[in-house]
Amino acid sequence: MAAKVVLDANVTFDIADFPASALAPIGIVAVTPDDQLLELAAADEEGFLAAVTNIRARLRAPPIEAADYAAGLARIGCPKIARWLADRSDQL
Repeated sequence: MAAKVVLDANVTFDIADFPASALAPIGIVAVTPDDQLLELAAADEEGFLAAVTNIRARLRAPPIEAADYAAGLARIGCPKIARWLADRSDQL
C-alpha cells in the first residue's frame, strides 16, 4: 500500500531556525504549535473542544480542571490557544 503525504507546514517552536526564504522554494511555511492549534480550533470548533475534553478525561491522576489545562498550554508557549480555551472553559 502506498501513501502520498502532502506537507505544507513545519510545526515548530523554533520559527527562527526555519526562515520563510528557505521554506518558500519547497512550498512550506513554518508555524508555531500555538498558531497551528488555533487554526485547527477555528476550522472545527466543536471537534477541537471534543478532543480537548477527551484528552482532559484521560488525565485522572490528578484530574486537571479546564482552567489549569489552558494555563499549562500557556506555560509551554501556546498562549493564544490557552486564551481561546479559557474563553470556552464552560464547554470543556
